[in-house]
Amino acid sequence: MRYLLVLSCVIVILLPSAPSAQFGAIGKKIGEAAKKKAGEPTDSTPKPAEGTPPPKAPATTTPPNEPNVLPITDVSLTALERGLQTEITLRAAYKKELEDQAARAKQYEACSNQANTSPEMMGVVQKSASAYDNVKTQDDMIRAATKIAARPA
Repeated sequence: MRYLLVLSCVIVILLPSAPSAQFGAIGKKIGEAAKKKAGEPTDSTPKPAEGTPPPKAPATTTPPNEPNVLPITDVSLTALERGLQTEITLRAAYKKELEDQAARAKQYEACSNQANTSPEMMGVVQKSASAYDNVKTQDDMIRAATKIAARPA
């Protein structure tokens, strides 16, 4: 019974609905328009009279009013070049900063390893370990920990 319900839901979802059927004619018209050549006049475009020369493109085109279109001019190319040069400079500075940070991290790790293996640190570890030699009960362990914490550094 459950499979029958799921199957019927899938069939209902996959069946074309009435609104999607209306888009078929529009898609067909778009496909036909795409097949036509760009220079070929459409049915609604009036044909020029015979013997008339084709229209010339204007010498200067005005930029469209679209916000995503940027005309390529000397000014825009200069601005692009300046922006790219700024990015190159900033990337070089960032790379140097990362290299300096890596060098400092390496230096810190070397210093930390040196401090952990120093004779002073080994003495501290030895004293801490020897403090737990005589521990037999939990109370002894608490006393030893308190004694270690109370020692001056």
